[in-house]
Amino acid sequence: MINQDIDILDLNEYNLSYDFLNSVIGIDVNECYPYKNGFFIIDQNGNNYLIFKILERDVEKYIQIFDVLQNINSINRSIQGMHFFMGNKYFIDKSTGHYYVVFNYPNGEYIKWLDFNINSIKDILINFYNGSQDILKDLYNFNLKEDVKLLTIGDEVKEIDEYLLNIQNIEIFILHKYNKDRFDDLFLENKTYMKDELIKIRKFFTSSKFKNYVSNHKNIRFINGNLSNKSFIFNNDRSYIINFYNASIDLFIKDIGILSEKAIFNINVDEFKTFIINFLSNFEGNINEHIEMLFNYIRLNNRMFKWFNTQYKNIHYSGRKVDLDSKISEIYMYKQNINDFINILSFT
Repeated sequence: MINQDIDILDLNEYNLSYDFLNSVIGIDVNECYPYKNGFFIIDQNGNNYLIFKILERDVEKYIQIFDVLQNINSINRSIQGMHFFMGNKYFIDKSTGHYYVVFNYPNGEYIKWLDFNINSIKDILINFYNGSQDILKDLYNFNLKEDVKLLTIGDEVKEIDEYLLNIQNIEIFILHKYNKDRFDDLFLENKTYMKDELIKIRKFFTSSKFKNYVSNHKNIRFINGNLSNKSFIFNNDRSYIINFYNASIDLFIKDIGILSEKAIFNINVDEFKTFIINFLSNFEGNINEHIEMLFNYIRLNNRMFKWFNTQYKNIHYSGRKVDLDSKISEIYMYKQNINDFINILSFT
């Protein structure tokens, strides 16, 4: 999930003056343009950076992301790091009081799903997770204190309850509408499916099976938090993991669930099954337990939950601009792909 605190910060309020970027942040800017939730910067030497504005309350969290990335980078140079200048890990615009962090961005390009070779990222992911396999037992070497801001373990139930509440609110909204439209019909046709999925996974994430899995510290790593094809940059024979603005310390299988939800919609299901089995065989523990966890995280990341909520929010501001026929087909295929992948992997 994209960090909502980053998402709401207005790009128009960024201080992109040459003096600020050069003297305070230490980047001799040549080019600068919007990118995702911040700005992409190229300096005079061709080095790339991503600058993000953050809220003051998140400063400590990003310092911890900085320190963990620095530790992992000391043994694995295929991981994106963060920029610091004159000892500063974050930067303050004194004229506005705004806070910024800057990520280094490796030279290279991401690959579209159409051309993406999922097997090309297996080793880099394994090495990445292995770099933090003892993170909760070795806080000192990761420069982490007992108050670890990056821990997100156990947030699943809260997220599920928010989705269920969103569905309930949309139902009430439709109930009081004078004229229902095709979009309302689409929601009503899928609400039972969404509720059933959420109730099933809520039961799992409150089960002793889940608690036992979490209690094994070997399953807990530093994770990217938003894995997709765009989380990997390729430069000839080198590859890098990037986009750590939503990183946390959590179950590594949660990260793979986020990636899987996107991949099974873009990659051959049998091919991705082979990748998952080969990938998980490199980690301690029962592979069937890892797979069961993966199923539930794929279901938790079902994009339908967020999509309907976003659409009903947007109607109050700009109206809906959705190709319904295309969306109906997409939703059908999406549900089918999830079920096919889970069914195929269940027979492993």
